[in-house]
Amino acid sequence: MPPHSLPSMDKISLELRPLANFVVACQNTRISETAASLGHTSSALSTSLHTLEERLGLSLFLRQGGHLGLRPAAFWLFRHGYQLLYLEEYARGAFSLPRERLDRIVVCLDLSLAIGRFSKALIRATQEMLHHAPETFVEWRFANSHDGAEEPLLTPALEALFGARTETLGIFYDESGHDEPQTVHLGDDPWILVGQSGANLDLSASAGPVVVMKMRPRLMSAISAYGERHGLGGRLKFVDDDPTQLARLILEWPHLRFLMPASMLAGRMGLSRLEWRALTPALVSPLFAKTQTGSTGKGAKFLEILKNSLAREDQSPAFEPRLTTRQIHYFNLTSRSGGLSAAARVANVAQSSISAQIHKMETAMGVELLARRSEGAGLSQAGANLLPFTMAIEERQAWLMRKSRDVAAHSQANVRIGTLPSSGHDSAMTEKIARAITAVHASQPSWKLQISEGSNAVLHERVKAGTLNLAVVGAAQPQVARIPLGASEPLSVVANPQLRLPELAEMSLEDACKLPLVLGARQLSIHQNFADAAKARHLPLKPVIEVGSLALAIAIVRSAPLCTILPASSVQKDVEAGLLVTIPIGRNEVPGALSIIFSADRSLSEAERTIVQTLVDVFGKF
Repeated sequence: MPPHSLPSMDKISLELRPLANFVVACQNTRISETAASLGHTSSALSTSLHTLEERLGLSLFLRQGGHLGLRPAAFWLFRHGYQLLYLEEYARGAFSLPRERLDRIVVCLDLSLAIGRFSKALIRATQEMLHHAPETFVEWRFANSHDGAEEPLLTPALEALFGARTETLGIFYDESGHDEPQTVHLGDDPWILVGQSGANLDLSASAGPVVVMKMRPRLMSAISAYGERHGLGGRLKFVDDDPTQLARLILEWPHLRFLMPASMLAGRMGLSRLEWRALTPALVSPLFAKTQTGSTGKGAKFLEILKNSLAREDQSPAFEPRLTTRQIHYFNLTSRSGGLSAAARVANVAQSSISAQIHKMETAMGVELLARRSEGAGLSQAGANLLPFTMAIEERQAWLMRKSRDVAAHSQANVRIGTLPSSGHDSAMTEKIARAITAVHASQPSWKLQISEGSNAVLHERVKAGTLNLAVVGAAQPQVARIPLGASEPLSVVANPQLRLPELAEMSLEDACKLPLVLGARQLSIHQNFADAAKARHLPLKPVIEVGSLALAIAIVRSAPLCTILPASSVQKDVEAGLLVTIPIGRNEVPGALSIIFSADRSLSEAERTIVQTLVDVFGKF
């Protein structure tokens, strides 16, 4: 999506309220606790969370034995979800402030991602900072994130509002200690031994191995040195799973014990049946913060709030968004389109619907966002001030939707594949795709494969938008990555026998263009290739009937002395039954090739690479 274009409503549909419910649910041990805190029934909350999973195409929860745990995708959504919710909360207060007052704190976190005591304290401190300094935006950045390339949280327009008024803080573990003036000791993080309820939390030699999950380098060094000092070196089992996998690992291996800093553990979903105890002798990892660049004068206050928050009990923060996705979308669309009536035409809804949503938005914000005049409505000054924030919120929502497809492919082997419209169940392309997909399913039955059809142009748009992982197309556009699958099947004139075509071994493109053709050159990739070849030769092409589907084109040709253009294999059974006849068109006159395309902005998952290789192998037999 171009950086300044607005996604359509059906491509976002990620409401902030269900996302806020999800963030709260992640921080409670049971659905019933979350439902009670939100004033919902457990069944209503479960339905809301399931709808969120379906909308994102992600499996967020591990369901086993009547208990819910969090899958890795849930940690990803939690991290990016609470930043989006915080942006909405900040926008409601900051849009009315003078622009020269707005500033920002960027917090660089050299920590392992987890939903634990520290993450809760960080969110609480960020929200509390709004009460002390509503003009200050706090942005979090995790070091060396494992979930791929990140999209900036703020748009260029919002970045410009802060300008150089940005202070960067670093938060990190360091065993050596710091006494520099700009360094703040946030607290000591004791290491703990964690296990299933009833497990033997003993480090004696007879208790067996102890698991250490993948964490930041300084933490791994600290526990390795501790193990060597206390004779645990040979019993420490280092695994590639990070702390987001703790619930799953304990379910699969309930007899194992795990070592980790206490800040990574908190009451959250999937961890209700755990026990823990502090290491003896103790191991403590000091946590520090330091100003790295700039100075707004706000960093020290934020660190003071964070330190106090870490010292308090484990309290789960919550967000209460007041704006809806539909309100934000219609407000942005009104600005982009130049008024309510133009926005209604673009959205294909009644003007009263857009006006009603913006009126609700004005009520929530407590200010008029549109200046309504007899000649129309435009943004008021308050609306113009709010616009950079709503644009940033909507673009972040669209990024979450696009990125969720990538996360699903990498973490859950959930792959969406697009293909060109089938010209018939007998067509060679359809048969090859079916063979490849069934081969993948046979070898990996747990993978979730979703196949859909679309025109060449639509498939490209969906790959770029992130709603498709892969697509089999004809002519590949330069903005996407592609892997050739080989030449497409040759085209033929497919005609009703009543047309009495001459018996030819091959027909020229020029002669084919003179026939009474039924085509869908605007919608159908096969016919687009034929029309492009005719245009390149400056041959006139005027179909007698234009259609939007290949099946309809075939049905029309069966019923009247007309013809269309298709691969001969598409109508093989009709030809054998004498219902249709085919004459090949010169192969060199209508060249065609197939490719599989994907976004060049991300790496392919193992599942995607397997699917691509299978398609290449199968299509190579053309």
